[in-house]
Amino acid sequence: MLILGDCNNLGGSFENKLSSADEYSAHVFALGITMDLMVYVNENVLNKAETLISELENKFSTTDVESNIYNINHNEGGSISSDTLEL
Repeated sequence: MLILGDCNNLGGSFENKLSSADEYSAHVFALGITMDLMVYVNENVLNKAETLISELENKFSTTDVESNIYNINHNEGGSISSDTLEL
């Protein structure tokens, strides 16, 4: 999955800005897959992406005993968060 936000504010050629920008990356395992994240804005954006992925893992994981989905699957129902209901 690739998430780009507010690319219009880079100005000029997108490729030129990326080649001169600092690259920040992280290797994340969540939701049963390995992800390589790369951002060219600042490290704060990378940290926010990792936090969001972790929050999604905690809510929607089928293997984490604390997640909504795991509890629904193994307890034949139960209460769920509004995020899980919307999903």
